[in-house]
Amino acid sequence: MAPRTSSHWLPEFSWLHAKGRCEYNNKHLVVLETEREWEFINQEIQTRNGTRYNEWLIGLYRNLTTGNWTWINGKPLTIDKWQKGKPADNDSYTLIAKDWPLGHKGSFNSIREKHS
Repeated sequence: MAPRTSSHWLPEFSWLHAKGRCEYNNKHLVVLETEREWEFINQEIQTRNGTRYNEWLIGLYRNLTTGNWTWINGKPLTIDKWQKGKPADNDSYTLIAKDWPLGHKGSFNSIREKHS
């Protein structure tokens, strides 16, 4: 079962804004450290509608000091769910996609920060 202290946001907000909104509500963007956690969230998003592209912001970012992809709890990324050609070199934040590219449910898409 997913912890009640996590949340995910639609990408209509910037990643930093979404992170701040979660923290304001004593929550955090979702962290998927294990295959089991990813499977649970992937299954959940298949029953939901997000934005036009059905993507949600998650708590994975590129650490500017190390250059490594890191979860907001400080743990390193250990599962590979990136879309083909991702993460892009200039991207810093992550979305999870419902089914994109088609047939690849729950894949990670890296993005640059956009301002809300």
